[in-house]
Amino acid sequence: IRNENDALSAGAAAFYAPGPDVLCILRFIRGEQDLFGTPASDGAFLIAVNRSESPRLAVADLWLDNAGLTGAELAAFKAKDPARGVCLLTGEEIRIDSGLVRLSLQPGAAHIFRLT
Repeated sequence: IRNENDALSAGAAAFYAPGPDVLCILRFIRGEQDLFGTPASDGAFLIAVNRSESPRLAVADLWLDNAGLTGAELAAFKAKDPARGVCLLTGEEIRIDSGLVRLSLQPGAAHIFRLT
């Protein structure tokens, strides 16, 4: 999956910890250029992991301005304004509203959501 999607290896990255033992990573490319200035395919992905042995509910704010994106990167992501995501591993769908995403994660779960 990583080799097929440029954003997962060379896209801008933001990191979130929206709950106990929950980690989310946003990776995206906009403007057909990766972080190194190399031509790359546009795309946005949210990786969500529950490290706990218990189910977790978490809300991640993807528009946070202190998660690791530059001001320009955050503005580019907000302009894209994705409304949904589909997990490339399970087919599960999530909805995103103004940057907020609610996640229901099973114990030990990992998801890679393609955002659109």
